[in-house]
Amino acid sequence: MSETPQRLPIEQPDPSIWCIQPAGGWAMRIERWWRRRETLYERVVDPAMVEDRQRELLHRFVDLPSELAFWSDLKYTVNQFDKTETFRFVDYIARVRRYQRSAPWGTAEIAILIQLPAVLFFVGSLFAAYFIARVLEDFGYAITEGQMLLFFAPYGVLILLIVAAVHRFFRDPPRKIVNADNLVLAPADGKVVEVTRLDHHPFIGGPAIRVGVFLSLFDVHLQRFPVNGRVIGVSWHPGKQLNALRPEAARENEAIETRIEEHAAPHRRIVVRQIAGMIASKVVNILRPGDELEAGERIGMIKFGSRCEIIVPDVPELELHVAAGMRLKAGESLIARWVDLD
Repeated sequence: MSETPQRLPIEQPDPSIWCIQPAGGWAMRIERWWRRRETLYERVVDPAMVEDRQRELLHRFVDLPSELAFWSDLKYTVNQFDKTETFRFVDYIARVRRYQRSAPWGTAEIAILIQLPAVLFFVGSLFAAYFIARVLEDFGYAITEGQMLLFFAPYGVLILLIVAAVHRFFRDPPRKIVNADNLVLAPADGKVVEVTRLDHHPFIGGPAIRVGVFLSLFDVHLQRFPVNGRVIGVSWHPGKQLNALRPEAARENEAIETRIEEHAAPHRRIVVRQIAGMIASKVVNILRPGDELEAGERIGMIKFGSRCEIIVPDVPELELHVAAGMRLKAGESLIARWVDLD
């Protein structure tokens, strides 16, 4: 069995990762602006409740600023603070989620791009139907408001289909996680487009195997932790927006790389890379160096079509379970298994 010489030291946080979505984005800016004003209102209306929430959060985070009073305040900055032993990522996900079975990091896009325009369309249709019916009545046409609404009906159906499609894109379906120390689970949903052997990988410290997974617009875009382990380092690489199917996209597109060390001896090293695609300029990663997670826990998402890679050591005890063309489900599908050679 291959041995890791020693446990790796935890890296310093990447200074360019100022929040869980370091590339920013207008939807995130609007949501944070709105949330700051919402919190200000809550401080005025019910300061005791704000203090209670602050005390609760202080049990879970180290050196938490006083202006952060709710889980929703920490939605984008959870990776900026060290956690205490009482912190659990599953609690964080549950607290910041606002839509059932939707990834919490897509709620701004859902609300701003879809729900608000949909409400404006349907309310506007009612007023337009009434106004047009009254105008036509003045010209001698006997058309009711109901008949005018039928004119807008096809557009309403189209908007409902778009709403359903966007909600589906940001969905977060439940998964039956198979958790064992000798398993490496798929970090992402999608189709395996690459299985490549590498002569040497600097973090792995030797030969490695890279598995590339392409996420289409129809796949779940939320990523999960592949093993029971701890985060050694997280780094952000700003880049281009090439088609995720192109080989050079893995090198040149925006990406967040998470370096992991397994808890179980011999503490193998694994790398997960979330790579943006042609229309996906935003990658979300909620992890901070030193975080400890179980296999299958949510770690972030890539917004719109994209690619995810997992790199594992190419060692004799590795039993690979994937091949090009296979379809994977994050947290359920098996990438590899460590077998006992004794």
